[in-house]
Amino acid sequence: MVAPMQQHETPERYFVARRFHESLMRSQWLGAAKIMAYQESQLQQMLHHAASEVPYYAEPLSRLRRADGTFDLSRWDELPIISRSDVAADWEAFQARNLPPGHEGIISVTTSGSEGKALELRKTRFEHTGVACASYRYADWFGYDYKIPLAMIRSGFIRPADPNDPEDRLWGPPWLDAATRGARHRLPISAPLDAQIDWLAGLGRVYLNTLPSNAMALAQRSEARGVKLQIAAIMAVGERLSADVRDEVLRVLGCRISDVYATAEAGLIAIECPDTGAYHLQSEISKVEVIAGDGHVCNPGEMGHLVATSLYNFAMPLIRSRFNDLVTLGAGCPCGRGLPVISKIHGRESGFFHLANGRSLVPEFSTRRIREITGVSFWQILQTAPAAVTVRLQSAPQPSESQRLSLSQYVQETLGAPVMVTIQTVDKFPTTKGGKFYPAMRTF
Repeated sequence: MVAPMQQHETPERYFVARRFHESLMRSQWLGAAKIMAYQESQLQQMLHHAASEVPYYAEPLSRLRRADGTFDLSRWDELPIISRSDVAADWEAFQARNLPPGHEGIISVTTSGSEGKALELRKTRFEHTGVACASYRYADWFGYDYKIPLAMIRSGFIRPADPNDPEDRLWGPPWLDAATRGARHRLPISAPLDAQIDWLAGLGRVYLNTLPSNAMALAQRSEARGVKLQIAAIMAVGERLSADVRDEVLRVLGCRISDVYATAEAGLIAIECPDTGAYHLQSEISKVEVIAGDGHVCNPGEMGHLVATSLYNFAMPLIRSRFNDLVTLGAGCPCGRGLPVISKIHGRESGFFHLANGRSLVPEFSTRRIREITGVSFWQILQTAPAAVTVRLQSAPQPSESQRLSLSQYVQETLGAPVMVTIQTVDKFPTTKGGKFYPAMRTF
């Protein structure tokens, strides 16, 4: 493998980035053992740096160091699992005092704030390039055409293009000729929904990169307004992508929606397989574990919390960083790629409904079915108690008695349990600071 290299220097950097991307396109077909061997080699380098330069890790890593200076990775689970609150409580302890030659370029990012107060993170441009190359692999998997412009409706990093950096106005691999690459357009997700639709309509045919819930809202609102958007495909990120969103996007916008799993702390963690729908871990740039509630490492078929370690962030290493999302580890993918898989992303624990009969599930409600019953496409369903659910319908007249009965029956059929259903109408649904919206969640 070739290490990622820095951005914003000279055009020579593109040759190294291209070689890294090409190596990713080859390594995906290697056997799991060879991919793991590369990962462990890079992990040794990162741990050596963290042990000597990052105060938080000096003591825990000293316990794993062998006499020859390498680290005993068979004892990996002895290292502490950290959370965002751990990092926020002692932020300076996670900062590297010095960086290796060639890793000096630093960028700062912040978390979305959806899990509490936003957290500032420092990353190396080496890591940034590695994540970018993995994203090019994602585009390759789905056959995206770089000549088609990309419209980004996101939070956080969305900003005007840098007038001093021609690359900032384009998307796709920087080693490709600029004439073969489309423009990159940006709009904050905080913009009103109608303004987003008008903006997209003015761009013509584009790819769209946004949150799944925002893609759903755009599809529903554009249909209500009678505006035909020219979306070639949607690249989703930032939330759990449900079958319901996929169905509505295809029905209204007539395009496919693909998905990645990414975090501010660890970058691009997993990419949806274009053949099977499983999520391939990006093992060349991060180490991922799935940890059960009792602390054991999950086997395929088991559900647990995702724990990730970036292999390339020497500025602020976050080793074994735990996230609130629950996932199920897969046994492999029949597509032939050697990258391990997550078979299902369940989302946060608050997305699980815990029923009075002891059953827990992430419910899959259908917008199509709710619309058939009530005529309304904008909804939110909250579990307020083990046997109580509130259905909120946005900007709708009060449903009739027969509609209430049918909707209550549908909710109970979906949950597979008797529950008391309360139906409300609201003017608007709340979103998080980062623009996220949860259509179904537990509030107790």
